[in-house]
Amino acid sequence: MENEFEKALSHWFASQLGHCVLAAEYTEIEETLSHIYGFHIAQLGYLPQANFMDKSPINHQIIISESRAKNHPAICAQFDTLPLRSASVDAIVIPHVLEYADNPKAIIDEACRVLIPEGHIILLHFNPTSLWGLKKTLGKKDKFPWNGKFYSVSSIKHWIEENDCTVIAQKSLFFRPPLSHTTSLDNFKFMEILGKLCWPFSGGINIIVAKKIVMPLTPIAEVVKKKLRWRTAPEAAEPTS
Repeated sequence: MENEFEKALSHWFASQLGHCVLAAEYTEIEETLSHIYGFHIAQLGYLPQANFMDKSPINHQIIISESRAKNHPAICAQFDTLPLRSASVDAIVIPHVLEYADNPKAIIDEACRVLIPEGHIILLHFNPTSLWGLKKTLGKKDKFPWNGKFYSVSSIKHWIEENDCTVIAQKSLFFRPPLSHTTSLDNFKFMEILGKLCWPFSGGINIIVAKKIVMPLTPIAEVVKKKLRWRTAPEAAEPTS
């Protein structure tokens, strides 16, 4: 059975607007992943034209999909119950999954669980405080991507921080309005420069990078040593005349 979210996102990425968004996301993800090293990286969602791990220096790349389509180079599993060991993945990419999930917090919980200490989450989502969020509020909500739920950065950050992870970077992309035709989009290219200068967190797409925190542990032996402070017997007082 093919996952409706993956099918819809793949179809939208093939549209003129989706293709422009995908190009912007690829550029940003490529720059982010170029600084992340390790042995294993995973992506949630099988998107034929959008393998965001392409430029990653990490060789072992895993795609996890909720689909059971044939000729599928992916592990079939639910995003909120990943078939990966705890602390086994160096990085995980989550592109527009939360907006169409029944339990987005559970997906964040699982992503944090499978990360190694100092591992990274790279997350893409539609920004509700943008022209895209305005169109979703005022326009039709029965077509992709407007049929999803756009979560704020503060909500996602809260879910991440509940799992001993911290957000280390957040950036907005694509400040142009969500127009359907390439010619119209080209006419608004000036908004990319203007948006970065005037309203840098109001782009249509947000990218969040989070890191799993390593909690320092004090060895038990050190604690015992600090508690057991032996005292020597006081010297005997000398007699006085």
